[in-house]
Amino acid sequence: MMIEDKAIQNKSNIFSPSISASHLISNGRIAKTLAIAGHEVTLFIPEYSAGLNDFKNPEHPKLTVVHMRNIIIPVFISFSERFALASLPRMEPPPPALATQESVDVLTKLVKSLHVKLDKLFSSPATVPAVHPVSTNSTTTYASVVRAIADSDKIKAKSQRAVLVGSTEKKTPEETQEHDELILKEIILATHDKELKEAYDSGSITHDRFPSNKPPGRRIVKYSLPSTKLRDKLLAGIRTIGKPSSFEPNMYVRRDLMPSELDQERCARDEARKRNISAGCLKFAYPIPWSHVPSSAQWILQAN
Repeated sequence: MMIEDKAIQNKSNIFSPSISASHLISNGRIAKTLAIAGHEVTLFIPEYSAGLNDFKNPEHPKLTVVHMRNIIIPVFISFSERFALASLPRMEPPPPALATQESVDVLTKLVKSLHVKLDKLFSSPATVPAVHPVSTNSTTTYASVVRAIADSDKIKAKSQRAVLVGSTEKKTPEETQEHDELILKEIILATHDKELKEAYDSGSITHDRFPSNKPPGRRIVKYSLPSTKLRDKLLAGIRTIGKPSSFEPNMYVRRDLMPSELDQERCARDEARKRNISAGCLKFAYPIPWSHVPSSAQWILQAN
């Protein structure tokens, strides 16, 4: 609230109770704007909230800020005002508006027509979806809970891993290890991420070919990172920068999938293969999440 002195037009009083920080900030800006324009401004701030006592006052030579603490009741409600309020006649609330018979008849007609439509809808077997009963077998529920608890460590470990697919192994394990290390270093440097580089330099990011019981060939490379946050940063960095120069044509990086996700992916791939054989051409592809699409192919899909 702003009060201007009618006798002296260049003096203004602004009354700004501390009901909220945004309220004080807005009125403080108004007061400072008036002061900059040449007015002599006094900003009164009655205390509503003790948490706003440390509010940073706007500063200007022509602006004076007055904090009014512990005087809220005397300022707003004096004794005479209390007496005047108590002497006012008590107003009764207005009577409730009752529905007319006409409005009741209209509503009843609408409800009846709705029932007729619902009866027609559910009378046709084709429109009623099949409802499969939910299993309430306590043994099945218990087994699911136990399986989820047992897999919690595996889920956490996978959430901190990224997988490099399509990297050809070298003639010896030593050469393969050195090659994998160079690719990892190139990926980390290409992301330009400080946290990833620090983790790599400290040896917190490791890599290994998987599965270890299979002969060398094109086994995937699993990168183990200290946290899920760093794993996500690595994947996001690869998608942003595109395919590094050392990548072979079929190489790409994705997150480490759970066994159930791998089974779904294999089933989808087999189904696509069967349909392509039946069609006699490469027509079908199994749907995969965007995070699984090789970086080299993402720009092609985006362009199309």
